[in-house]
Amino acid sequence: SHTRDGLLKIVDKSIVDFSEEIRKIAEKELSRKLNEKFIYAMSLHLSSLINRIKNKSTSFSDDIDLDLSVNSSEYKVAKKIHSLIESKFKITIPIVEISYIAL
Repeated sequence: SHTRDGLLKIVDKSIVDFSEEIRKIAEKELSRKLNEKFIYAMSLHLSSLINRIKNKSTSFSDDIDLDLSVNSSEYKVAKKIHSLIESKFKITIPIVEISYIAL
């Protein structure tokens, strides 16, 4: 698609492909469709997250209150995605990222 081509100019293909996998998982778990904007947002977020972690320039705010229930289905899916990202890209991601992903 048009947006995918544009996205691939700024984000690594492996990240875009992985974001599409994540969308399928999230759609299945949440029983709802997620649009192309999800792929775009997730790809850009992952790309910058991975760069920050690799460059050790992480400035994660752990006291952030995203007003998100840890029992919500979004949070549960985000936890699953969080561990998939860690294993796929061989990085350690701060727990606060789960809340960002859930949003």
